[in-house]
Amino acid sequence: MGERDSLSPRRRASLEGLARYIRWSEPGDFEAVLLQSLRTLRETAPILQVVKSEVLSKDGTALVVETASGLLKFDHGKHEVKSPPRAEGRPAKVTDTEGDLLGLLMMNAGFVVTPEALHEIGLNIASAKVLVSHLRHKIGDEAYEDEQGRIHYTLIRTVWGQGYILEGKLI
Repeated sequence: MGERDSLSPRRRASLEGLARYIRWSEPGDFEAVLLQSLRTLRETAPILQVVKSEVLSKDGTALVVETASGLLKFDHGKHEVKSPPRAEGRPAKVTDTEGDLLGLLMMNAGFVVTPEALHEIGLNIASAKVLVSHLRHKIGDEAYEDEQGRIHYTLIRTVWGQGYILEGKLI
């Protein structure tokens, strides 16, 4: 049995999607192809975590995401998060589990983090709901109400039936 045959249907679909993306991308758009390749690698090889990070701490464990309201910075080594709404204040402290969830959301900024991905870091949907609520509070995520009376958030958005998405771009 070849390596391709040993892939799960989900991983095979991800790799086939990447092949289509590369085939239809604009010539010379190497950065877009590379970023899509890295995203696919993260999805298809959970052991391989490719993270583009900015060194904010001595051990270099910080992540930075550019959001509509500014830079969201997470220092995993210090368990601290700095966000645009809290810019004038001190960084917020996060627990290990909150840090794992925030790191996952930041590494996949702009993409939905599915229940399967949450399960890979040891979370179920119920615990993720509670942790997302804590993170929203700690990063100062603004809530607003739409015309139908539903509550939405500006940074960590719930995608009903799919998971969570951190609005922004990993830099």
